Amino acid sequence: MAAAQITDAEVAHLDALVEAMTTENLLAEVTEVADRDFHMAIAKATRNAGVVRTIEDLWHLRSTSPNARCFTPRRAMRRSAR
Repeated sequence: MAAAQITDAEVAHLDALVEAMTTENLLAEVTEVADRDFHMAIAKATRNAGVVRTIEDLWHLRSTSPNARCFTPRRAMRRSAR
């Protein structure tokens, strides 16, 4: 859905967010701001309020669920490296 609607400016914004995620992944402190922004930008590019709301709700669940807090991408990489 997003691919059919996305503008060149939105693609450029996604590229910048990919760079920001790369930087975030190098930080000692776990942060997923750019990751969330990336997924929200894709959702918004669909021009579909239902998709946007669903992605917002999923990120909310991820940030409030005790189970999701135990499993961050960086912890997953550490587990697979063992």
